[in-house]
Amino acid sequence: MRVEPQPVRRHRTVDERLAVRLPKLMNALGRGMRSLPLRSRLRATLTKRLIREGCAAYNRRDWDVILSGYHPDVENDVHHVAGIEGVHHGHAGWRRYWQDWFEAWDESYIEAFEVVDFADDRLLVLGRVRCRAEDTGIELEEQMATLLTFRAGLIARHEEWFDHADGLRAAGLDPRLYERGRASSPAP
Repeated sequence: MRVEPQPVRRHRTVDERLAVRLPKLMNALGRGMRSLPLRSRLRATLTKRLIREGCAAYNRRDWDVILSGYHPDVENDVHHVAGIEGVHHGHAGWRRYWQDWFEAWDESYIEAFEVVDFADDRLLVLGRVRCRAEDTGIELEEQMATLLTFRAGLIARHEEWFDHADGLRAAGLDPRLYERGRASSPAP
């Protein structure tokens, strides 16, 4: 399913404020969303919203909103960043990862283009990341693939690559067939 970009929002939405203040509510809503039939329009709409809101929260550096969707024991497995690659555990591991990332990059923005929803509680998000280091002027724009695995309504595992093909392979999809099928089918 395609994810349409939304205008940049500087403030939390009502549901984001609720997610931070009432984490058990987020958990229950996540379980409900993931229990809907795979081809449900409601599931697709909620999934797109989840991804859009997550990108918006990242782009404004709202770590509390992002972590409200993650299990406290989450494994964040980064496959693309020398020096901080590897598995980071729990919310504290996420915060250390972001601290290390933003020591290198003053600006960093993510955008999701497409989401592949699997029946086994996984989502594959394809998009890009754009970064800039103020001191050196170095800019980076890379593909980004993120494989999310849910447990009890929350993200329990987060894997990330700077290559769509690597993410597709990790999700069990053939990148050549996937790209060919996407190119021949109209966008929703």
